[in-house]
Amino acid sequence: MSRKAAPRAKARKPLPARGPSRLRRAGDLAALALVGAHAGLLWLMVSAGALPGWLCGVFAALSVIAFAVYARDKHAARLEARRTPELALHLLELAGGWPGALLAQRALRHKNRKLAYQFAFWACVLLHEATLGHVWRQVAGG
Repeated sequence: MSRKAAPRAKARKPLPARGPSRLRRAGDLAALALVGAHAGLLWLMVSAGALPGWLCGVFAALSVIAFAVYARDKHAARLEARRTPELALHLLELAGGWPGALLAQRALRHKNRKLAYQFAFWACVLLHEATLGHVWRQVAGG
């Protein structure tokens, strides 16, 4: 007695991947615009002599580090491994790495839903920018 194999079901074609929603794209563009405006502010401050050029390099390096730390934390979250403390992330943001952190939040979809975290993140951004504004006023006025 030979057994007949059951007929195979036809494989379905995978559905085409949907792109990001309009709201998500608008948020991504807003983040890029904000980072661009920050870079423009730094350029103006360096041009006016209010900020040493090397400090812009430090801010850029902190942004790259912040993006990498966010990526590492996202990976650890998926593996349920040890996470990066939020305080460490906020200190990186406050020190000048907030543009990289913002881009990481948008690109990796990490730390963007927790309201308390977002409140602290934007407080760090505002404090950092207020500090730059204070430096600008001190140099321009003095």
